[in-house]
Amino acid sequence: MKAWARGANLRRRLRRPDCPEVIRQFKHLFDKAFSSSRIKSITANDQTSSREMAHHIHNGFRYSRSSTHLGNSLIFYYPSKKSSESTVGSIKKIYHESTGRVYCEVERQMPLPPTKHDPFRRFPLFPAITYSSRAYTALVDKVYFEDVIAHASRFDFSHDRSVFVNMSRA
Repeated sequence: MKAWARGANLRRRLRRPDCPEVIRQFKHLFDKAFSSSRIKSITANDQTSSREMAHHIHNGFRYSRSSTHLGNSLIFYYPSKKSSESTVGSIKKIYHESTGRVYCEVERQMPLPPTKHDPFRRFPLFPAITYSSRAYTALVDKVYFEDVIAHASRFDFSHDRSVFVNMSRA
């Protein structure tokens, strides 16, 4: 009950003409960051632009850019529509197109060099894959959320190697 009353008092204060501008600006930032409606109406002169977002919810799962939340940015995905093999990467940016579709720019993880040993290779039913700890900084894939398979979990274990586990609930 106290939280409801405090919220009502704050909303009343924000509607008053003597409300300080700094409080209104914080409300604007708060609404932008935590608004439940992620899609704003698009005006006629804003038809071609894309809007960058900090996070996106797709099929009930929250995906974030790496600067917002590193754990929610790691994904297994198909790098193109023609790809039959998935890869793993980290979401760098998320964009909402004026058409209503949402895509992300993903920095792909480098494969494990042939000189490095993959200890998980002998367990084909265990969903872990070893990659290099480094990513291709120059290679960025444009991935629509329909092509994302699942979140990934990462553990850096030794000698420039990282193990990624598919966190799919299926």
